[in-house]
Amino acid sequence: MDATGASPKFMLQLLRMGVLDDVNIDVLTFPCARCGSPITEGRYCKNCTEVVGEALAETAKNAHEREERLKNLPRMTRRR
Repeated sequence: MDATGASPKFMLQLLRMGVLDDVNIDVLTFPCARCGSPITEGRYCKNCTEVVGEALAETAKNAHEREERLKNLPRMTRRR
């Protein structure tokens, strides 16, 4: 930040996006958005990435199952 004059917020964005991967910045960390564990890239630590991924997969599965159940319901006829 000192060398470039970039704001801490901007530098954090670059870190999260992985733009600064080639730079030797092993000592720079920021908190995981879910649990607060120190990470060096992305928004989530490895564990939270897995947990969030599993939750999303379960949600998608439930939505698909609900959609299939709705397709199999008898259709209501409209009175005229």
